[in-house]
Order: sequence, then C-alpha cells, then structure tokens
Amino acid sequence: LDAPPVRLDGSLDEAPWRDLPERALRDLRTGAEPSAPTFFRLFWADDALFVGVRCLDPEPRTLRIGTERDGDSAIWNGDVVEILLETDAHAYYQIAINPAGAVVCIDRGFGIIVNGINCLWTAGAETAVRTDATGWSLECRIPVTSPGAQLPAARLHGVVGRRPDSGRPWFFNLCRQRVRDSGAETSAFSPSAGGFHAVGAFARLAPPPAPHLP
Repeated sequence: LDAPPVRLDGSLDEAPWRDLPERALRDLRTGAEPSAPTFFRLFWADDALFVGVRCLDPEPRTLRIGTERDGDSAIWNGDVVEILLETDAHAYYQIAINPAGAVVCIDRGFGIIVNGINCLWTAGAETAVRTDATGWSLECRIPVTSPGAQLPAARLHGVVGRRPDSGRPWFFNLCRQRVRDSGAETSAFSPSAGGFHAVGAFARLAPPPAPHLP
C-alpha cells in the first residue's frame, strides 16, 4: 500500500499506520500464538519500504538489551526484531533492530564475506524505537534503489531491487527473538522449523492484482 511518509518516532500513531491492516507473528517452530504477541504493518512511499512493528511484552521492565551499538553482534544476546528481504535482484538482506535502537545490517548474498556473511553492508535505513508499559515498538524506513541505478562499487550500501508487483514479487520474513532467564521465545510471520533464515519459507511480498473490470 502506498501512503504518505510518516515522522519516525517509534510510536506508530499516525494515520498511515492506523489505516493499514495488521499482521501477527506466530511461534517460529509450532505456528502457535506466542506468549509475547507481535504485530506489524508495511507500506511504500518515496521509493522506500516502511515497516512498523509492535512488540507486546507481559514483562516490559525486563527487556533484554544485548548492545546499544550499531553493528555489534551482541545484539542477538537480547531482544531483537529482524527484517529479512529477498528482492527481485538480490537474495537476501537482514536488518536486526533491538529495543535500544541498535541496528545490525547483513548482506547474505554479496560482498566481503566473514563467517558466511557480509558485515560491511549497510541498509541505509532510518529507524526509531520506543518503549512503554506494554512493550516496545519500532519504525523503519528502508530506501530501495533500482538495479540499473546503482554502480557495482555502491553495493555495500542500500537495498537493491525493483518495486515488487504481482508478476515480480519480493520474499520476506519478519521475526522476533525475546530473551529471558528462562530461555528465548522466537516468532515469525512465516514460521519454519528451519529457523529465521529458511529462505524457502519466506512469505511473498507483492500488492494484490488489480480487479478485472468489464
């Protein structure tokens, strides 16, 4: 859905978010409703994908913060949301965001590889996070560049792909990890026993086809 841009403050209270359908995450392995529900919305504006996520938490005072620094792999020691995008031109990108606003960007398909991942790539995303008495929420603007508009030397920055349509969709997943002393709870929009990175289980991201008119 196209919508006007929003002010990124993590609150998800502006009209574009309120007018959009909400999707829920399910337990990563079983598909059941998780104990800490998560909801998200998506829209397009100004050649960018906007993602808004609301992470409810029965114990919001115990949010686990793995790091407060961007690019720090310790982010996975605590609570985190991951946005996974496979575009028509690239497979695939990973953007992780935690309740402290720390961001880790990983290119899983191109560039300088360290332990199987490209740690130098950045999505160029703008993010905002907010915590409150019910949990935490985030807003993320992910700019998208057409493949023909980007030089090979610029591949360390930005998501590359044509805007998805019914004939040329993207594939994606949105996942959450919630860590507590008792263990970790993982949930996803498209659950898979293979984990967050089961690319074959990613959901199809494309607008519905236009209705046929007589």
